[in-house]
Amino acid sequence: MDYVKNAVKLRRELHQIPELGWGEFCTTAKILETIEPLGWKTYAGVEQVGLDAVMGRPEDFVEKSKPRALEEGVDPKLIERMHGYTGTIAELDTGKPGPVTGLRFDIDCVGVEETDLKDHLPNKENFRSRHAGVMHSCGHDGHTAVGLTMAQWIVDHKPEFGRFRQTKSSQLFDYQRVQSFFKLLSCVHARACP
Repeated sequence: MDYVKNAVKLRRELHQIPELGWGEFCTTAKILETIEPLGWKTYAGVEQVGLDAVMGRPEDFVEKSKPRALEEGVDPKLIERMHGYTGTIAELDTGKPGPVTGLRFDIDCVGVEETDLKDHLPNKENFRSRHAGVMHSCGHDGHTAVGLTMAQWIVDHKPEFGRFRQTKSSQLFDYQRVQSFFKLLSCVHARACP
């Protein structure tokens, strides 16, 4: 597999479907549909959120986001599985003992209209945002694409590694407090980067 071409392809697909935090049903579905066939065990929606810690989740916005995801072609069973909460945690157990490596990737966008300038690459190459008033000016489309491509790369190199856990979530200030790290990510040991 050409990992760079894969990441570019995924990023362009994700760039077209930007979603604000708590409404990332299309993005969460794309993640699940990409990594589950690779053998990753996934936890989606309420399976990975500590409901008692949820703050700032606008129920009316969440409910408006679901029909749009269905219009975009998201499988209704995936929407149902999420129970109104987006994001995923995925685990790949290689069967080897040792530490668990955790990776985290953001999936939300920002409320900014994408430019109409002809020289803007998404306009030139036909992958601009399909949703008015929102776009991935933040780069989280690339962040997610890199995460999904890494998931493939890790599977392709599975014999070389121990266990991995990836989280796909919205902003750190919002979701890091609500994901069930105590339960699902308790074995991941933080390490400061030099």
